[in-house]
Amino acid sequence: RGQTVVEQRHEVSSFNESMGRFQWRSNNDKCSSTKCKSATSVLPWLIIVVAVANIIISHQAISGSFSSGLVDKPCNSAAPSSKVLCDETENQNDHDSGYRHRPLQAEEEQTRHQNSNNDMNLNKKITMDGINVNRNTTISRIKMRTLPAVLPKPKLILHIGVMKTGTTYIQLELLRKKRWNRVYKKLLLDGYEVITQEYAPNVFERVIDECLVKGDECDYKLWQDLLDLYKSAKEWNGKDHILQCLETFSMIPKPFNTYTRELFQSLNDMYDVRIVVFYRRLYEWITSLYTQYRKHFMYKTRDMDNPWKQDYENLDDLKPISEWLEDILESNSFHYTISNKNQFEEIYGPDKVLVLDYHAHERDGIETEFICRGVPNATEACKEAKAIVQEHKDDPSKVVRRNTGEKFLLDHDLLIIEAFREKLVTGGRYNATLVLQQKLEEMNMSIKELPKICVSPERQGWLRNTAEYAEMSFSSKPLSRQELQKVFLDYKDKLCSIDAKAVLTNATWRNLFASCAFQKEGC
Repeated sequence: RGQTVVEQRHEVSSFNESMGRFQWRSNNDKCSSTKCKSATSVLPWLIIVVAVANIIISHQAISGSFSSGLVDKPCNSAAPSSKVLCDETENQNDHDSGYRHRPLQAEEEQTRHQNSNNDMNLNKKITMDGINVNRNTTISRIKMRTLPAVLPKPKLILHIGVMKTGTTYIQLELLRKKRWNRVYKKLLLDGYEVITQEYAPNVFERVIDECLVKGDECDYKLWQDLLDLYKSAKEWNGKDHILQCLETFSMIPKPFNTYTRELFQSLNDMYDVRIVVFYRRLYEWITSLYTQYRKHFMYKTRDMDNPWKQDYENLDDLKPISEWLEDILESNSFHYTISNKNQFEEIYGPDKVLVLDYHAHERDGIETEFICRGVPNATEACKEAKAIVQEHKDDPSKVVRRNTGEKFLLDHDLLIIEAFREKLVTGGRYNATLVLQQKLEEMNMSIKELPKICVSPERQGWLRNTAEYAEMSFSSKPLSRQELQKVFLDYKDKLCSIDAKAVLTNATWRNLFASCAFQKEGC
C-alpha cells in the first residue's frame, strides 16, 4: 500500500468543532516516503468519520434542547450565561470537563437541518421566552414554553343614572344588601359584587367633588381609594365582577377635562368597563328634575316626623322653572342622557355604553330592563327580576313608588315666599301654603288660573327638537312625531311657574295675605 501515490484536489472547509481547527489541502503534491503515503491514505477517512460523528452529536443536542427545553449538560459544572453560551475559544483540555456548544453558522445549521430530516424551519423567526430567535441563534438557548392564555378582565358595570330615571328605586329595591333583597342575592350567584351609594358615601363624594370635578388639582390618593374599594369589594365575597350604581358620575361637568378623562381611561387597565345610562323623555325629565331641585328648599328628607320646612332660608336660590332651566344650561349643569352618552363613548367606545329605556316600566318593568339588559350574564338575577315584575302585574299594590312630586305645592310655595319678601306673611312657610290651598278652594279657584311665567318660545323649540332626537335614538319603542307632540302639550303647563310678583300687584291678593291666617301670632 506504500506504493500508491495519492493525487487529490480537495478543499476542506474550516471546522470549529471539538476537534479544533483543521485544514488540509492537496494540490497534486506527491509524497516520496512510505510514511507520508500511509498518512495521506488514512487522513481522508478520518476526516469523514469525525464529520459524521459531529453531525450526530449536534443533532442530538438540537433534539434534546427542543424536547426538554433545557441545556443537556453544563459547561464545567457552571450554568451558561443568559446571553452567551459556552464559547469555544478555550483549549482542547476544557472539552474533557464539560459539554460545550458554540453558535451555529448559517451553513452548518442548514446542513444539520437537512441531515436530521427535521421539519422545523429554523430560518423562520420565532419568539420564545421574550427572545427573538433566528437562524444564527444558539439552539441550546431555545426554551419551548407554553404561553399562558390571556384571562378576560373582570367586568365593572357603572350605572351612572341619570338623575330622575329610577335610580333610587334600583338602589333601594334591587341592589340594597339586605337579606330580603331577592335580586341582590341572585346577583351574587351570577358573580357580581354590588356597590351603591351607601357602600362608602364619603369615598364617592370626595372622589367626585375633590378629584373628578377639579381635574388636575385632584389628589391622586382619592382616586386610589376608589380603586382600593373596588378591589376589596371583589375580594370580600370572592366575586369576579362589580356592579356599581352611582348617579353622581353623570353630574360631572362636561366636557371632561383631560385629567378626569385619563382617570376614567385608567379603569380599562384593570376592568372591562361598561357604562349603563337610562333615557327618559325630555319633558318628563325636566319637570321631574325641577321638582327635585325645589324639594330641597321645602322638605327635610331625614326628619320623617316633621319633614316640611317652615323657615325661609336660601330664598335667593329659589327660582321659577324658566329661570332655573336657563341657569343650568348656561352653567353646564344640564346632565341629560345625550351628553353623558357622548362623553363616555369618547372614553370607552360606543360598544361599551348602553342606553336603557326608563319607560320600559310601563311595559316590562324597569327591573327587567336594568337587570336583564344592563347587567351581562346575570342569568339568575334576570329570572328573579322577571318574577318580581309578574308579581307587580298580578298585585299592583306591591308596586313601590318613590319621589312622587304631586305632594309638593310648588306654585303655592313661590307665592308665599314672594309675600314673605314683601313682608305680607310672617307665619311658617309650609303652614302658609296649606292655608293658601284652603283659601283657593273656598274661592273655587285653581292656582293655575293665576298669572304665569313660562319657558320662552325659542327654548321650547329647542326642547322639542332635542326631545325628538332623543326619542328616536334611545327609546326601545319610540313614539311617532305626533305622539311626541301630544306629550309636549300635556307637559307644556309644567314648563310654567306662577308669576308671583304679578299676582301681588293685585290689591285683593295683598289683602288676603295680610289677614290673620297667614301671620305667625294670628290676630
